[in-house]
Amino acid sequence: MKPKEMEKAMMKNILEKTGKPIDSWIKLVRAKNLDKGSEIVIFLKTEYSIGHFYARLIAKKSTP
Repeated sequence: MKPKEMEKAMMKNILEKTGKPIDSWIKLVRAKNLDKGSEIVIFLKTEYSIGHFYARLIAKKSTP
């Protein structure tokens, strides 16, 4: 599967896999004032037990 196809599939499944829609994760991350992708990934994995690839996707969508 190509990277764009994988991202599309993950976006489709994010609610089921993480318990929240992408917009909720973005708001949560932005409220924490986390701006580096690595900080966001560590936060999500530590505080919410989000899998690495979903954490990376949320980080990507949360930063400009």
